[in-house]
Amino acid sequence: MLALPLRIETGSIWDRQADLQAPLNLLQGRYRQTSEMTSAIRPFIPALVMLAIWLAGNTVVDITDWWQLHRQHTAYREEMTAILLDSFPETKTVLDPAVQMQRSVDALLTRGSGGEDELVSMLAKTAGALRATPRARMRKLQYAEHVLTLELSWPAPGSPDAFKSALETAGLRAEILSLTPRAGEVDGRVRLQMATPTPGKPRS
Repeated sequence: MLALPLRIETGSIWDRQADLQAPLNLLQGRYRQTSEMTSAIRPFIPALVMLAIWLAGNTVVDITDWWQLHRQHTAYREEMTAILLDSFPETKTVLDPAVQMQRSVDALLTRGSGGEDELVSMLAKTAGALRATPRARMRKLQYAEHVLTLELSWPAPGSPDAFKSALETAGLRAEILSLTPRAGEVDGRVRLQMATPTPGKPRS
């Protein structure tokens, strides 16, 4: 006789044993008892993991694209706002810079006498005076209330006077508002008006 302890089990060998003090539990690891739901889902776990990674990647890409578009939209809006306020400084509140710019331009062309024809005529005469002044550079122009204001750079101190003479010869009243020497050039602002006001035309 081996004189070993013997325990007689009354249940099936496939049932989970309630005795936690059993010397060896064979129903563990890959052989542990699991629910039917867990067994059904286990084959799809790799696919679910790949789906979760794909969704996370798409979310990151969408957020990145949205942020870049948002930054571009903000930059463009700030640029349009700056142009609007620079061209029409009387603007107090900016809600939609593109629409407000279009409305301001339309109102400018139809306001009072002259309108679009006056502006076109002044620009044509200004272009002729610029051609007569070598190396003069136009930096900015603004038109409001029948007055065209120019910001230019000339290569020599005497160039502004020559430019003014060319404008007056072309039939414009020219007034030099400011002159600023800078690195071998002269920056200045010139205000122009038609020497003879153009009669107003009725609106159709």
